[in-house]
Amino acid sequence: MRILLLEDDREIGAWTAKGLDAAGHVVDWIENGRDALLAATTREYDVLVFDRMTPELDGLSALRTLRSAKIDTPLILLYLASSNFRVLMS
Repeated sequence: MRILLLEDDREIGAWTAKGLDAAGHVVDWIENGRDALLAATTREYDVLVFDRMTPELDGLSALRTLRSAKIDTPLILLYLASSNFRVLMS
């Protein structure tokens, strides 16, 4: 499975990419929302995994832009709020 990972925290990004790779997936890890949006609109992905708060363009805004462009690749949106880890799927 080809996965686009948007995560600006280097430790979390490296850990996540390593785990997905070990599970046999191909991972494109990008650290800012604008570059992730460009990748998601120009390449084919099976799933998108976006952090909610990222530089240049946050993950939720990138999701809205993709959905308005009729790109319906499944997406998992991750975010940390008040020390509680949250996962949303679209």
